Amino acid sequence: MQRSSPLPPIRRFTLQLGAVLVLASIAFAPALTAPFVFDDQNAVQRNSSIQHLWPLSGPLSPSPHTATSGRPVANLSLAIDQAIGAVVGVGGSNATVVFHVTNLLLHLATALLLFGIIRRTLQSARLAERWRARADGLALAITAAWIIHPLQTDAVDYITQRTELLMGFCFIATVYASIRAWEAHDHRWYVVGVIACALGMGSKEVMIAAPLVVVLYDRAFRLDAWHDLTAPLLRNRRRFYACLAATWGILIALQLGQPRGAWAGLRAPISWLAYLTSQGWIITRYLGLAIWPARLTIDYGSRPITGGTAVPGLVVIAILLVATIVTWFRADRLKPLAFLGVWFLAILAPSSSIVPIATEIGAERRMYLPLAAVIVLLVIGAVALTDWIRDRKQSTVTLPAIAPACGAIAVVALAACTFRRSETWRQPEELWRGATVVFRNNARAWYNLGVAIAERNVARADEADADYRHALALDSTYADATLRVAANDFVHRRYGDADSILGHYPRGFGNDTLLVALSGAFLASGDTTAALISLRRAASMEPRVETLLALGQLDLMVRRTDDAIIAFQQAAAVDPSRDDLLGLIGGLLLQEHQALRAVPVLEELTRRQPGAGSAHALLSLAYADAGRVADAMQEAEKGVALGDHDERVLFFAARAMLDAHSLDSASAYLGRAIALNGNDADVLAAEGDLALARHQNAAAINWFERALAIDPSNAEAIAGLRRAH
Repeated sequence: MQRSSPLPPIRRFTLQLGAVLVLASIAFAPALTAPFVFDDQNAVQRNSSIQHLWPLSGPLSPSPHTATSGRPVANLSLAIDQAIGAVVGVGGSNATVVFHVTNLLLHLATALLLFGIIRRTLQSARLAERWRARADGLALAITAAWIIHPLQTDAVDYITQRTELLMGFCFIATVYASIRAWEAHDHRWYVVGVIACALGMGSKEVMIAAPLVVVLYDRAFRLDAWHDLTAPLLRNRRRFYACLAATWGILIALQLGQPRGAWAGLRAPISWLAYLTSQGWIITRYLGLAIWPARLTIDYGSRPITGGTAVPGLVVIAILLVATIVTWFRADRLKPLAFLGVWFLAILAPSSSIVPIATEIGAERRMYLPLAAVIVLLVIGAVALTDWIRDRKQSTVTLPAIAPACGAIAVVALAACTFRRSETWRQPEELWRGATVVFRNNARAWYNLGVAIAERNVARADEADADYRHALALDSTYADATLRVAANDFVHRRYGDADSILGHYPRGFGNDTLLVALSGAFLASGDTTAALISLRRAASMEPRVETLLALGQLDLMVRRTDDAIIAFQQAAAVDPSRDDLLGLIGGLLLQEHQALRAVPVLEELTRRQPGAGSAHALLSLAYADAGRVADAMQEAEKGVALGDHDERVLFFAARAMLDAHSLDSASAYLGRAIALNGNDADVLAAEGDLALARHQNAAAINWFERALAIDPSNAEAIAGLRRAH
């Protein structure tokens, strides 16, 4: 029987690399249908800038205060996914599939480039022959561990982290293009590198480290000394460095307007020292998770790590930093080892050093690229150890023979963990419950656990409410939790409790608009009390004209005219240019028989709008009610002269004349008003009052009945009919 010939090495290796990519795809597959979570709501669902792909100015101008603000390339990629989803018709529970597939494809593409970097680096002449001979196998092992590591789920399974994935892809592409340009002496690779770097700058700020990493890579693996760069043959290399550095200008331009507000940067509401101290503990945790990826979490919260907890971590980071510097300057043969420290520290530095990001003290996705350095060190260290044991003949087992099997077992174990973690991303309740276990004092985790429970089963509303209240107990300034607790109190008619809780509702970007939306929801359900309390709190927090007008209208709806007048007066104070508010306030004051207060308001209106007949007619009515008959007659004549084709102007003038007991003038105005519109109930009721003033009760009853036939609730007609009988 003839034995089949073995596969050629290149084909066997290609199949192995393909198997790694397939295994990674399977490991992350459960999250392909995971719902939108956390920041996905603002970055995707409510992001108006990604709803239309054209014109490109839309997606390239991300909405402010979102995860894609100042990151137009990432925002554009989300817009492309949104357009693809619309074309293929995905929706409902599958609405996230296109976004997740793109995230996974980016991750796989980045892994392929990373494999190329590691393979070509291990083949560098700067390294010993034993590493060059094993370049393919080691690159495959390192890439397999990196692509499939559970730590990567925070970047791959979380749609909003398109920013991290795109930045990572562009970062790796920049380094890869730099290596290829050096080896092939092909200018096209320089162009690819600069384009990748520029796109990365528009994806996430961490890309700022890329030009520095490229230069230090060259020094570690290519150059014998810095002055080698002055050689004429490296003129293009120097230009390449300059072009990479020029892309920093893109990043600076994108950040000038503080697109994410004051939550990131040295003006963030957390000191740089508190943030740096926290990073000591968190980075040490990252390193621990790289070795043993248990108790992963979607959210580390925003509360700094205090006390002595962070001190050991700071010591570890200080040792790592000093070791990297000392190794770098000690000898050229150690620079490749030092470069691992450079890679790890330089990529983490923008988000995990002294520049605070107040919204999240830590995030596992920040290890997306730095993890590669940790895995390289672990794999190379393990191989070096097996070589040392073999050389010392301390093992009776051929370690090189079992090493691949051990590596394969480790990769499969990592894949199993990643698969389980990706399943968790498909279940928001489990995702957030895990976050509360890792950090018991994380108010945001407790709040989001409540949201996940409520969205999963409305019958568990009380359980969700308990989580909201626990979040509020941990952080009394938590706006979203405050709103949810108040809403639940409103639902159970605990109006006093709800109002008290809203009294602690913090001021902040858009918080008042959330209260207005809450008010609208309760108004739609018929709970005007809850709607009024919410609107009043919104108005006291941020006195916007629209909010005050809505409050005034709602007060009128529940017949609280005095409160409505106050709300409209506040609106007029906020926007003095709103002349219409003066007419509204004056009319309501007259309705409440407060003519003396109405007079100065309406006088101001006539000064602003001297040509408005309605303003003069209303002022005439105020004068008449205040007993200034001559002034009333004069303003009535002005109003009618300016608005003789407006039945409301004629009506107000007629009312003023009735109050001034000038019955003939009232009759003339009413006759002209009826000629313009014979179906105005107010005008017909005024005719009834005129008939009563002339002691013509039968005629008055007829007018009042005609008015009520048009408007059965007309108060003047109802009262007049009683008087006539």
